[in-house]
Amino acid sequence: MGSTYLCSGAGGGATDWHANLLADPAFTFHLKNGVRADLPALATPVTDPAERRAVLEEIVADLNQPHDPGTIRPTRLADWADGRLMRISFLDRP
Repeated sequence: MGSTYLCSGAGGGATDWHANLLADPAFTFHLKNGVRADLPALATPVTDPAERRAVLEEIVADLNQPHDPGTIRPTRLADWADGRLMRISFLDRP
């Protein structure tokens, strides 16, 4: 089973969601658009260089596919290197 990540996208500027999760990593992951659920979750910053690279390579490869018409091509890994990246762990419901 794969992991779930939240990523800010290319660039390294500060974002509120990232600052909020650093301050309080417990949050509710809301599923929408056909599947409705509120899942308790925990965010962990991805700091390991190998894991960051592997995840960001997958994101960039997906964005460079023709099925994603909203992205300006080409998207380069170097553009994403400083992006904020969090690994999401889903917690058991009480």
